[in-house]
Amino acid sequence: MKTNKMAPGFKRPMVILLSALSLLAACKKDSDSPADTDKALTMYSIRETEVSPNNYTNELVAIDPATAAITTLLNLTEQPNSFNMGSLIYLPATNEVAGIDWNGYKLVKINVATKQTAILPLPLGANQEYEGLKLDKAGNLYTVGNRRNGLDATWEITKIDIATGNTTPMATFKKSLIGFTYIPATNEIVGTSGTILQKYNLTTRDTSSVIIAATGNPNYLGLTVDNNSNLYGFKEFSGATNNSQIVKLNAATGAETVLTTLNEEEPIYDLLFMPKTNEFLSIWDDTSLYRYNLGTNTSTLTALTTDSKVSFYDLISN
Repeated sequence: MKTNKMAPGFKRPMVILLSALSLLAACKKDSDSPADTDKALTMYSIRETEVSPNNYTNELVAIDPATAAITTLLNLTEQPNSFNMGSLIYLPATNEVAGIDWNGYKLVKINVATKQTAILPLPLGANQEYEGLKLDKAGNLYTVGNRRNGLDATWEITKIDIATGNTTPMATFKKSLIGFTYIPATNEIVGTSGTILQKYNLTTRDTSSVIIAATGNPNYLGLTVDNNSNLYGFKEFSGATNNSQIVKLNAATGAETVLTTLNEEEPIYDLLFMPKTNEFLSIWDDTSLYRYNLGTNTSTLTALTTDSKVSFYDLISN
């Protein structure tokens, strides 16, 4: 499987969760409220620039969804406690962008209005990782990560207290939870392990799985939902083909519907759904903004940079 295309200066954990991270809209709702409809949309991403060989700066930037205009919000590298930041998520209750600093595992929060930062160390056990962030419909924050014990490895869903960084283990899986997203209609956290869709119900505390009806050995990455709790994912074929796909998945039956085929093996690695425009958006090849409209079945590509020393990763919205 091709690895997540992070810029060279960005440090990733040994076990990489291709998510969505994280990089998805905060709490997906079954329908937009009037307040949501009136709210100005802004997207957020991390821009990394190689200023000299093996020397990088990282900035939190805002991207206008309509024009792709970029505004620098905060230079992370220049902060007193310099940090990396990935698996972004927007916290609507506090108007913050949050992410994980994998250097020692910390929860980082940045208020997009005041630019104030908060860094909360996450409790670390032996061989424990945190990768990816997701909110449920009640505003609770969850992460998922690999836990290693000798040759054995499990994947654990963990609840994070947004105010303190304290963690509570929720569920353990023997197989990976790639993609990692939340389905409001069923109150489930889901992820994939190859063609297995694994689910954890936050109401019943039950785990379950369903086989995705697919041929070959694809990987389903960057899972996300629309405002009707329909599940979608980015599907790649581990280099077996020169293309990839965006697909719709039935979380109950495992049925798959291909929406569009992309002309590269892995040009994107997550999906952001925008209810107001009925679109999926993602960072394409670290340099451009990709949009796929569900209503018209058309796609567009807009350059965010033409500088070979500049890369973008993670994409979320308020």
